[in-house]
Amino acid sequence: MRILRLARRASQQNKAAAPSRRFSALSCGKLVPILPRAASRIGEFARDEAGTTAIEYCLIASFIFLAIVSAFQAVGVEVAALYTAIAGNF
Repeated sequence: MRILRLARRASQQNKAAAPSRRFSALSCGKLVPILPRAASRIGEFARDEAGTTAIEYCLIASFIFLAIVSAFQAVGVEVAALYTAIAGNF
């Protein structure tokens, strides 16, 4: 919210400035201030919850994967010791 207020304040201050001095982009033949648009896009991104469930499922899957990998590493050490003991008996 603070970013939006700062963007609005900067936009109001830039209205008095000459078009060549303010930060703006050419859009459809008009000069459009960049900062307020960027601040509104950032606010929209922060409020958007469309991909939240997918991210949560990815995090759960990654934790399960880490548990499986660590379990295989622990079992792998024991299996290597077993094969070493069997090879030592020959």
